[in-house]
Amino acid sequence: MASIVSEYHRFLAYLTQQEVPDDVRRLAHLILNHLQPLAEVGTARRGRSVRLAPIAVRHLVDLPVAYEGNADAPEAGAGLGRLHQLEVGPFRGFMRQEIFDLTHDITLIYGANGTGKSSFFEALEVAMLGTISEAQLKRVDQRLYCNNARLRRHDAPVLLAGEAQASRPVQPDESEYRFCFIEKNRLDDFARIAARTPGDQRQLIATLFGVDQFSEFVRGFNPSLDQDLMLSGPMAAQLVERRQQVGTSEQVIAAHPQKIAEIELQENALAQRMSPGATYQACVEWLEGTPLQQGRLPYVQSQLDAIPPPVYGITQSRLEALLTEAYRLQESWQEVSRELAARATEVSYAKLYEAVQALAVDATTCPACGTSLDAVREDPFVRARMGLEALAQLAEIQQREQTLRAELNESVRLLLEEMHRTVTAAMAACLETLQAAALPVLPPTSAGKWLESWVAGDKQSWNALLHVATAIEHIDTQSLAVHNQRGALTQERDRLNQHRFEIERLRTQRTAADVELATAQTTLTQFNDNNRDLLQAIAAEETIIQLNQRTKVAYDGFLPEIQRYMAALPGILLQGLGEQARDLYNAFNRNDPPGDLLHALHLPVAENGKIEVEFAGEPGIRYDALIISVKGTSSVLVWPFCWPKISFRDARLLSLMMWLTRLMMSTGMASGVPSLRMGYWTTSR
Repeated sequence: MASIVSEYHRFLAYLTQQEVPDDVRRLAHLILNHLQPLAEVGTARRGRSVRLAPIAVRHLVDLPVAYEGNADAPEAGAGLGRLHQLEVGPFRGFMRQEIFDLTHDITLIYGANGTGKSSFFEALEVAMLGTISEAQLKRVDQRLYCNNARLRRHDAPVLLAGEAQASRPVQPDESEYRFCFIEKNRLDDFARIAARTPGDQRQLIATLFGVDQFSEFVRGFNPSLDQDLMLSGPMAAQLVERRQQVGTSEQVIAAHPQKIAEIELQENALAQRMSPGATYQACVEWLEGTPLQQGRLPYVQSQLDAIPPPVYGITQSRLEALLTEAYRLQESWQEVSRELAARATEVSYAKLYEAVQALAVDATTCPACGTSLDAVREDPFVRARMGLEALAQLAEIQQREQTLRAELNESVRLLLEEMHRTVTAAMAACLETLQAAALPVLPPTSAGKWLESWVAGDKQSWNALLHVATAIEHIDTQSLAVHNQRGALTQERDRLNQHRFEIERLRTQRTAADVELATAQTTLTQFNDNNRDLLQAIAAEETIIQLNQRTKVAYDGFLPEIQRYMAALPGILLQGLGEQARDLYNAFNRNDPPGDLLHALHLPVAENGKIEVEFAGEPGIRYDALIISVKGTSSVLVWPFCWPKISFRDARLLSLMMWLTRLMMSTGMASGVPSLRMGYWTTSR
């Protein structure tokens, strides 16, 4: 657990350098505060999410954003220096205290099973790290794990280090010394990493560098917290089902602004057709009017509804023309009458001839004496016919006289009728002018000599009548102007009515939209009243949903960051170690032929990588370390102790060197390091 805590603190330090939302940092701090219970569970049955989700919802918003460092980390002291001595026992397999000399550069511990090799290493692990990884893996309380089985107790091991003349007890520090320890199984498994599956390779890399617990912790996060968060409220879902009943009303309310906007566009277009530049409301008021001003359409309609002035059709010229025509016909008739009077005798014969000729049809005797037509000396009918033929001109004159007399009578009648129309029109149009004229009374019929009183003397009465006719004619001119204006008013009324129809249509649409909106709002208000309790529950639920959604976003941002950190961690730990491990290996095997020394070492930092080496005799050519294999393997366990002033990086380097030594020994490449099964062996630096 200590390695998880220390590595997680390093992750928090890494996170401070990343551009992530504040809630991601808050969630990272929350996980730090609950690291122990979260590390106990993994992805199985969503154990990690089940524990993390509720505490994240409750406490996420209250956590800090800034990382203040690891307050529990031991204070940095002087350099560790060289290890001098380990005092252990009673402890695990040691029943009494044993003192081990660690002043040599390299110390190998070997012995039969049960002689305390593992207890020695675990004592060293407790002294330097404060924990035992095996106890954590077996989930055994460390106090019980360290007890001697027979004595049922233990004393804490004491490790002395420092300068030769001033050694001091080592204070446990997992973050500083964790890479000082590497197990044999780690070496054997990592040597054959290329033969493993990608998942196993990733775990082996983490195990080699002592971050297997942290790697397991990172893999324990579920892909998401969604299943354990309330991202959508059940109350809201219930309301959605109920809202389907008022969905139409909500659509009406939502669509109402668009409807009004479309109506306003049509109103503005109509206003521009009626009066460019004017507003729609101004056009409506101009057309229909206001309480203070009559509209144009009512005014035009009132003008058209008013009874138009009559047009009498009385003219002075017509009266004069009728009188002149009567005079002309009278003169013509008198002339024909005088001519006919001069031939009056002939006219009498003409009557006789006509009478005789009228009896000629089927006649057999003389109409005068009754003598048979066969016995008379001259046929009266023939003579009458011959006389009529001789009197044809007289008959024509007589016929013309009759025609002229009829035309004269008709002309006088028309004149009298027109004079009656004139007087009648004057009584309606200009009564005062008529009264001032003092005209004679007109007879009811045209018979007699009534006209003489009108034209007697200097035609005073006739001229007065003509004056009256002139007055009526002037009034007719004004009336005709009014009639002509009505035509233009009629066209204007039709145009204004069309505008009024458009206005009424738009007004109806707007009214219908407003009524529809009011109905929808009433329906929705009733719905809200009926569901007030549910709405209040949803309002309370919304806060919880927001917290859950905020937690989801924070987790979705946190998980990729810690996974990215874990994926890059082996590369960070291995950075530059390949070259140093190569140099250290060559130093250990300095007696080998120069061509057998290493030119380069390439280590895998991710799955599917290979362990590859380049020999000094063949630079640039890589060999798979698993393929270069010879007979003769060794089963020695190599364990490094610390050099003077050992550092965190040096510890990693030594761990890697020991792994490399183990690899080379297993493949027969390390000729400078003997294979030992028992004994105690040291070598100078």
